Amino acid sequence: MAAMAGTLGSRGGGSILLVDDEESVHRMVARYLAPWPLVQAFSAHQALERLVEIRDLRLAIVDLNLPDALANAEYADQPWFALPARIRTQHPAVPIIIFSAHVNGQLVNAAHRLGAEYIFKEDCGANWTRVAKRLELTLLVDDWKSATYLQDLRERVKLSKRQVDVAALAIRGLGPVEIAGVLGISRNSVKRHAENLRRKTGHATLRALARDVAAI
Repeated sequence: MAAMAGTLGSRGGGSILLVDDEESVHRMVARYLAPWPLVQAFSAHQALERLVEIRDLRLAIVDLNLPDALANAEYADQPWFALPARIRTQHPAVPIIIFSAHVNGQLVNAAHRLGAEYIFKEDCGANWTRVAKRLELTLLVDDWKSATYLQDLRERVKLSKRQVDVAALAIRGLGPVEIAGVLGISRNSVKRHAENLRRKTGHATLRALARDVAAI
């Protein structure tokens, strides 16, 4: 239980691989995602070297317009997707964000087939702010899909920070007594937060909320 409590207040959550050939992009992303550790790569082949070094990859951010390309028969007509595809193969559960100055339906659909998100480089500040908030949530729920669900829920129904904490621990399978112990609050406080969550989200119980997330 102490280990669970530690995840709520520490950033032991892994490294972010950023692959882009522009120094200015590295500085910009680092500013939004600080203090998460960024592992930098400026080409596809350098990214492969970095992947060997990283033991705790939390997120990969990849530009499509890199100075080199990897060989991949599946993406012979779209060689810029070979690197994201390699990352997906090596790290099936790691979220990937395609970050590009080019956008069209074909590119976005190809990214989605890889299970990747797509961020357009122009006017992207709000998107990176949301990514930073979602990374914080992965320290609570420990996976990107659950963090995405919880972030959308928080924004849609205006959850308080404590309600987010309670919901996150419920998603991880903890019951009211365990949640109270991790957060250092009374069981009655947990019940009060659970009631507010029920009223805001429409879930009858914390367990029902957790079931919905598990079904994603």
